[in-house]
Amino acid sequence: MKILVKMNFYLILWVQFQLVVQYVLYLEITKVLKVSAMREFFSVNGDIIIRTFCIVAVYTFFTAASARMESEIVLAVNTMLLQLFTLFSYIMDGFAYAGEALAGKHIGAGNRIALRQMVRQLFVWGIALSLGFTFLYGIGGEGFLGLLTNEESVIQASSTYFYWVLAIPLAGFAAFLYDGIFIG
Repeated sequence: MKILVKMNFYLILWVQFQLVVQYVLYLEITKVLKVSAMREFFSVNGDIIIRTFCIVAVYTFFTAASARMESEIVLAVNTMLLQLFTLFSYIMDGFAYAGEALAGKHIGAGNRIALRQMVRQLFVWGIALSLGFTFLYGIGGEGFLGLLTNEESVIQASSTYFYWVLAIPLAGFAAFLYDGIFIG
């Protein structure tokens, strides 16, 4: 199992490297290497790059730490619970993207009233979705895990850690929304 985790890690790195190489070859190399253009790029996108590296580091650490734990069952449980977090994060990212676009629109137009109203509405939706996900995970958690595996031992072992899945939506929704608002 540890070999599979390492192979998966290196495969992801290779794919990311290939994408970067293709992207760089697509761009005009002389334009990319201009110091003023690089400074401007990192002044606008530096925070996003740091955020993305942090997210990748956390996912990688979580998987590696799980692989080093007492058994393969713990790795399987953590991987399944991470899938439930990923599902929630994709939904919340949709609202973060909407927040980006609308915040940029309202800030660009100098409309602070519309910006405040949009933030308020975004957070109402965020709270509602978080409560909904917590409720769904609470009543259907074992069923969701049954969709991911047919190993009863893994599903039973997940009950020890499942409270984290219940806490994630309520503890994390604001991070997604603020990410979208401040990037916008």
